[in-house]
This record gives sequence, structure tokens and C-alpha cells, in this order.
Amino acid sequence: MNKRTRSMVGCLATLAFVGTLVAVAPVLGADIQKPEDFPTSKIEWNLWYGPGGGTDIFARTIGIPARRYLKPAPLVIVNIPGAAGANGMIYTMEQPADGYTITSIGNDLPINVVQERAKFDGRPLTIDDFEPIIRCQYDTATLQVNPNKCKSRGEPFKDVEDLVDFAKKNPNSLIIGITGSAGVDEVVTSMWLDAAGITAKLVPYDSAGKCHAALLGGHVDVMFEEFGPTVSLLEQGQLKALLVFKENRVEDSRFADVPCSVEKGWDVTLGRWRGIGAKKGTPADRIEYLHQVFKKSMEHPVYKNLEKANLLDIRPGYMGPEDLKIEIRKERDMFEKVLKKLGYIK
Repeated sequence: MNKRTRSMVGCLATLAFVGTLVAVAPVLGADIQKPEDFPTSKIEWNLWYGPGGGTDIFARTIGIPARRYLKPAPLVIVNIPGAAGANGMIYTMEQPADGYTITSIGNDLPINVVQERAKFDGRPLTIDDFEPIIRCQYDTATLQVNPNKCKSRGEPFKDVEDLVDFAKKNPNSLIIGITGSAGVDEVVTSMWLDAAGITAKLVPYDSAGKCHAALLGGHVDVMFEEFGPTVSLLEQGQLKALLVFKENRVEDSRFADVPCSVEKGWDVTLGRWRGIGAKKGTPADRIEYLHQVFKKSMEHPVYKNLEKANLLDIRPGYMGPEDLKIEIRKERDMFEKVLKKLGYIK
């Protein structure tokens, strides 16, 4: 299940505000060139995860302006959860490559591919079975601790140097909570451990909410998480961010004093991203039309409000089809290397 199931506070506020924005927002998109005879019927957007998660909220929010630009063709959003996204991948392959079926894509596309989680027509699916349309979100990961409790040491960690020093002196004693196994959390955390020259025990939870509860309850020492889902806990001082996986510090005044990974000498910056794709073979003019529709939708106040409420605007999310295709290929190679080292694949 997608991670942002765990915190709905900012998202609910966003969606509550949507009605007002839609009522006054102008219909834009007249500058978007439509292909001949497309779209003439409904476009179905299948999501690889269940209702209420980050991908679901992203799709249903950006879908509001997108529907206005796609008129008169309706946009229908359906959830096809299960098997870490593999069910949605397979469903997409079962549909025609005509642009009337689009699908959510993200880091789980290359992760599922290298682990051969999704098979269709007697073979494992590859990244080349999908045509990227757009990347809309690129989230920023952090390491967070409980400033009042620490299971392994007793005394809470003051900063990331304090944490690393403890881990170096006490190999495999540090306990890190992550959401899911063999996914983005485990890959990025493992890359950071290697870069920092330390070892730790990773404890996967089947939901981010359980991971949050474990840190708050003092059952783990540190947690891999984005800002958005825990922003209220961070503001209230119940949690504390020690490190942000980014090239530079965030500009948000609430977290400007949190060091970034690169300044500490750890070149680990990967975050969770969300975008849209289609089945290979979808006509290029339809891919470009859909790209322009959703790029335009990213500029709409409804979507901008979602980004701001959940700190999804810390770094640029947009990436076009060709650049995204290159990025997915890079991620596939990286995930393959790390997951082999972790023993998930041969």
C-alpha cells in the first residue's frame, strides 16, 4: 500500500478546499492541441494502490482540473491494488494501447520489474512495456527520531552525527523502521547505511501508520519517512528530523536547520515519485496530448494546494516523457544492483 495512507490531515484539508476552488476556477487548456478523434470516450486511469493513499489522493486531486481540460471525454479513476502494484501493471497490459487506459507509475515500476513481480502473456513485464507520460511529484525522504525515547541507547540522539557515532561503535544495534520490504524505503536506507559506513537492523512494517507508532512508542530508534505524513508530529515536537535526503537543505523555515545528505558527504538523494504512464504502443500524439493535459493540470490551484499542504513542492516534480524514460532506466539499474546486494534477486 502506498505510504501516504498514513497521514491524511493535510490532504483532507486540501480536498475540503477543492469545492471552492473548482467553483471559481476558469476553464483553461485551450492551447492544448488535441489529436484527431481523441478522446471521444472515457479515459480510465487505473491506480496500483487502494483508496486514501498518496497515489489515490494525487490522482483524484489532479484529476479535477484534468477533467476540465479533457471535456467532453470523462476521466474515470479506478483502484486496482495488490501485489505491490503488480496487479495494476498486469491490468494495463490487458487493455488496448489506445490512450483510453492510463496508469499510475512510480518507483515501484522499476522495483517490480527487477523482481519480476508482474507477469503477462507468459513473461515478466519490463519497463519497456510502458510509455511514460509525465512525472508530477518527487517527494523528499528524511530520517526521523523520537526526541524523548531511544530503544537501543536510552538517551535520544541529538543529531545525525550522534546517531552515526553510536552505530559505528555498536554495529547492528541501531533499529530503523521502514514501510514495506524490498521497496524504496529499504533501498534508500541501505544505500545510506553503506555511504555512512554503518550497519543497522531494518524492521519493515506493513503500513506507515504502524511504523509511526513504533517510533512514537520507542520500539525503533529511527524511521525513514517523508515530511508530509508526519509534519504535524514534527511541528509538535513529538518527532524530530535528523537528515533530509537531498542535494541541499529545504527552504521551509520549519526545517531549514535539518542537514542534507550531500552536505554530510552521503550522495543519497532518491525520493518517492508519482506519475502517469500508458501501455507500450499507445500513439505518440496521444501520449503528448495527455502529457500536456496533466502538465497544465499541475499549474491549477487545486493541485498546487495539495503540494503545499504536504510539502511536495520541496523540489520540482515535473518531468516529461523522454526524460522520465531515461530516469526510469537509471532507477531500474540502481534497484537491480542494490536488491542483488540485499539478496532479494540473483
